[in-house]
Amino acid sequence: AAGAAFLVIWHVYTAYNNNSCSGFAAYVLSRLVLVLFYGGHLVAKFADDELTFHFHHYMVAFLAASLAEFNHPLSMMLLAIGTGVFVQGIAAYDADPIISNPQYHLTFRGRSGQELTSPRISKEAAIFFNSHCI
Repeated sequence: AAGAAFLVIWHVYTAYNNNSCSGFAAYVLSRLVLVLFYGGHLVAKFADDELTFHFHHYMVAFLAASLAEFNHPLSMMLLAIGTGVFVQGIAAYDADPIISNPQYHLTFRGRSGQELTSPRISKEAAIFFNSHCI
């Protein structure tokens, strides 16, 4: 955690020292938009108790790599590591959603007694099918 805090502070400090006022504002605001966008997922989770929230490691790596902008070994290392973790996470585990609704299956007995399972559906759809179709 201390290393991550150091890298964030170092990048903001370097942006402040090497950019004009408008360049620094663009650097900070563009990264802040990303943080607020993904922070909005957490707000949505708090607004709806049924949602599940999981901030995947590939998103942390994406946010970290978005800080890297400078021709400096620290910045290049952060970009390389962040991009590598991001690509590996997507390739190995898929781009799973950060927030998701609970999913349900309906189970039926076929005419010959075999068990049939529906594709995943929302809770509302499961309630509808159970009350109207079964």
